Amino acid sequence: MNPTRNTTANIPTFNFLDQEHTKKDKKPFSVEDCSQALREHGVVLLHNLFPSHLVETCRNAFLQRHKNELAEPETVREIQRVGDGRWMKTITVKPPFATPDLYHPPQLVNLFQELLEDEYVLNNIGVVASLPGAKAQHEHRDLPALFHDAPIDSQLPCYALTVLVPLIEANHEHGTTLLRPGTHRLPLEQAENKEGVAPVIPVGSCVIMDYRLHHGGTANRSNQTRPLLYMVYSRPWFRDYRNFRTQPPLKISRWSYRKMNDADQQLFAQARQTWW
Repeated sequence: MNPTRNTTANIPTFNFLDQEHTKKDKKPFSVEDCSQALREHGVVLLHNLFPSHLVETCRNAFLQRHKNELAEPETVREIQRVGDGRWMKTITVKPPFATPDLYHPPQLVNLFQELLEDEYVLNNIGVVASLPGAKAQHEHRDLPALFHDAPIDSQLPCYALTVLVPLIEANHEHGTTLLRPGTHRLPLEQAENKEGVAPVIPVGSCVIMDYRLHHGGTANRSNQTRPLLYMVYSRPWFRDYRNFRTQPPLKISRWSYRKMNDADQQLFAQARQTWW
């Protein structure tokens, strides 16, 4: 089934602006409504969560730091090909990425506790860079069923959530993410036939999706690299055993780690610390 382009009609959408500025199709954010939507649909779209200047600063920092790797990604060990012209890179959490406003938004703490338990952790963080001319990505789930049994997996409570933060606007030209709401509760063969949505996601907005959701990046028709920041929060026991064979899932500079409070250090309990 062809996805519905540039629409959010089938994705529950919430807004962090004051209610008087909220449009009819975007409800004010509440933990109760958002957690219920994630349980039912496996995906939500959140508008105006991050300051746009922070997102733009992170975009510029990523492109500057990794421009040589993106120019010749095939020669770099700690970068993984995830599609045609599409590369996944674990980033080191240091400025400007080392701010709680980005890696641990206070507006989402109660939501994560509701869905993942109180001692949730940041499981992995990085960027998927879609290069100019990249074709549409194969649709997928980020990990097979935990017990290799789809009927069991579909009945389990959420064990990991992915926050997708486009560092430039995600749209029809730059590319966005095709999402199939409800597929976190379906066997793979049924998920592929579920209607898809490829939303426009402005800078400062994000998507949160259940780790089991069926999805895939759309083509980059522009002449710009499209960097997509991903942050995965999970129950403390969860490990992604498939996607991090050539690079660690989570890296943080020791300077940034030591500057954190106890709660944020617990969030990074699984991180590999580096000197830089």
